[in-house]
Amino acid sequence: MNIFNKIFFGFALLTSAQTLKAKTLYKIEINDAIHIGTFEHINRALNKTNESDEAAGLLIVLDTPGGYLNATRDIVKLMLQSETPIAVWVKPAGAHAASAGAMITMAAHYAVMAPSTSIGAATPINAGGKDIGKDLKAKITNDTLAFVEGIARKRNRNITAAKDFVSKATSFSATDALKENVVDAIIENEAVLTTRLKEEWKIEEELKIVSIDLNLRENVLSFFANPNIAYALLGLGALGIYVEMTNPGLIFPGAIGAISLALGALTTKIIPINAGALVLLALAIVFFAIEIFVPMATFGVAGIAGLVSLFLSGALLLDPSQTNLKLDAVIWLPTFFVISGFMILLGYTSIKALRSKPYKQGINALESKDGRITQVMGKGKYKVFVQGETWNAISESQLNKDQDIVVIKQKGFTLSVEPKEKKNV
Repeated sequence: MNIFNKIFFGFALLTSAQTLKAKTLYKIEINDAIHIGTFEHINRALNKTNESDEAAGLLIVLDTPGGYLNATRDIVKLMLQSETPIAVWVKPAGAHAASAGAMITMAAHYAVMAPSTSIGAATPINAGGKDIGKDLKAKITNDTLAFVEGIARKRNRNITAAKDFVSKATSFSATDALKENVVDAIIENEAVLTTRLKEEWKIEEELKIVSIDLNLRENVLSFFANPNIAYALLGLGALGIYVEMTNPGLIFPGAIGAISLALGALTTKIIPINAGALVLLALAIVFFAIEIFVPMATFGVAGIAGLVSLFLSGALLLDPSQTNLKLDAVIWLPTFFVISGFMILLGYTSIKALRSKPYKQGINALESKDGRITQVMGKGKYKVFVQGETWNAISESQLNKDQDIVVIKQKGFTLSVEPKEKKNV
């Protein structure tokens, strides 16, 4: 009898241990706009959840102003096809699941909001925050309506309320969202949430929450997905190229400009940049160059056109058919003014230098002027600094760097020089 009791007691302990064995609820947090980096984060977390035998599901804690439609479609597709249960929790208090965030929340197997949060408002707008053109808006709206209707129908949510997010830009508080069957519950803390998920997903084991943070690639994508960063890179690239054009041979500004433009071009693969904005940016550089090199022919018109093109490239940067996001005026307008200020200053300096070139006053304007060797370019060839400017120079004498010289002849942009000591003899 004692043997049977021991066997029974051991079996009971084993059963109890199995019942108390914890399952893992993987968790990711999204506190930014929805973009390709967000998709990769969710995809990686979902793959990890699917590969784990101890995983109960995936929890997405969400607070977002919206994002890019293509990335949102990819995320929703993942969620609707997932056999692994996914919960979306809009939190903390004051959080908002706007536009793309509303679509992602409704696509969850279990949608939850914390008290004092909101959801909705998915009406298309342009990069400046205003309504887009009537025809384009109708096209985008109808497409988005079909998209959200499909989500609501798949998850048995309120189709009318979901479509109102798009057609009427409505937003619901957590209380109204629950009342309208947009979400499944209002939950304030993790303890209550895990208890509710165990009931909903029929999990007997305890739930332990394990966070999956952004990796390096996802952090980089998140950084470059910021449209303000994209505009700053493109503007810096334009400025660098402009400096190199007005001061040939400096190299460094041109290199920085080229790298910035390359990184700016990279952002076009991450965020939906309007191609017209890139054209306007290129035109701005061209107009500024024209203003410098043909100053008397434009009377400032080209410079003004360059400023207008630069401004519009920022105002029209984002493709309104793909996002509800817009540039932050507090960031991009100062960026515009700083870049414009540098371009105007450089332009003014260049025009002043061109107008005061000695060759404009006569072919012998620099004759007998003193200078200094700044660089030895080769046998008989030099760079010299004369009258505040760098010139190409030639000499029959062998000269060294930092040696004092005097100009004996000027031919265009090339000076004939000799050592100053020889002139004084």
